[in-house]
Amino acid sequence: MTTFTTLTDTTLSQDKPFTQSIARAMRDNPKALAEGDVTAPEMIGNSPMYRADASNTSALTFLSLPDSYDLLDFDFVHIYPTTYTSTLLMEVSTDNGATWLNTGYQLADDSGSTSSSSWALTGTSNTFNNTPTVHSINGRLRTMNFASSTVYKQIEGQFFWTSSAPNLIRKRFFGQLDSTTKFNAVRFRFNTGNIANGYIIMRRVRPS
Repeated sequence: MTTFTTLTDTTLSQDKPFTQSIARAMRDNPKALAEGDVTAPEMIGNSPMYRADASNTSALTFLSLPDSYDLLDFDFVHIYPTTYTSTLLMEVSTDNGATWLNTGYQLADDSGSTSSSSWALTGTSNTFNNTPTVHSINGRLRTMNFASSTVYKQIEGQFFWTSSAPNLIRKRFFGQLDSTTKFNAVRFRFNTGNIANGYIIMRRVRPS
């Protein structure tokens, strides 16, 4: 990520030399603002932070989640599994991926509510269409308060895919994990098989 450099009025005052470091800062600062560097001035918005790509990958993992951001967004693009009867799962960690929590995940969707060892982001009773060049899983997920050490953690989102029927399916959901411990890593995987292709972009939402 590009680092923001503060240019003071004194540095840019009349008759001051135009140095290489000033030129570099003027070149890089707009990029640092767009990427959401923590040293940059506050800007309300949604900044892409990291992209994870799959190629027959067991899991897409995001480590060292940023502090001081109550909201993180994840965009899922053209994700599809190697095993077409599997479920896309989300798991969190409090030790940056050394271990993954495997209990207490609460999830509610259009079919009801459950508590299990992970969050199921796609259906558990539907098979995916096995023509991945044209069909895939796409969607968006938002996390709340993952960086907090005082409140419970929540998620909400929705996903779309085509079943083997074929039928177009949407799953809308919201969930909670009753933990006040900071979550500093998250991973996405299928319960069976690998992630054949696609990518996930993590965005941090700048505070107002």
